[in-house]
Amino acid sequence: MSRTNYIFVDFENVQETDWERIAGKPVKVVLMLGVQQKNLPAALVRKLLKVGNQLQMVEVKHAGKNALDLVLAHYVGAIRMTDPEGYFHIVSKDKGFDALIGHLTDSGALARRHATFDTIPVLMNCKE
Repeated sequence: MSRTNYIFVDFENVQETDWERIAGKPVKVVLMLGVQQKNLPAALVRKLLKVGNQLQMVEVKHAGKNALDLVLAHYVGAIRMTDPEGYFHIVSKDKGFDALIGHLTDSGALARRHATFDTIPVLMNCKE
C-alpha cells in the first residue's frame, strides 16, 4: 500500500497550473482559495476537472491577516488525524508555513513546504 501525499496549495500565493502531474499518483490536492478569488479561469477549471476525485477545493470565506494560512493548518491537522502516515506538502512561497512544517516533523509526520510542484518528490519526472 502506498503512502498518500496530501498537497495543500495556497492559491493566493501560488497559481500552479501543472495539474496533469497528479493524475494516477497517490495524491490528494486541497486547493485553498482566498476570499479575493471569486472566479477561476476556464482553462484552469478544465485542468482541475481532469483530476476529479483527487481534488478538494476549500473556499476561505473570511478575510483577515493569515486567514487562509490558518484554515489550511486546520485542514492539515484534520487530515493528519485520519491518516497519520500521510506525507503533507504545502505549496506556497510563504515561509510562515515553515513553523507548521517544523511542528509536524517534530511530531513524527512527513511534511515539507514547496514553492512549486516541481520539488514534490512524488510528482518529479512526471512531465510528458
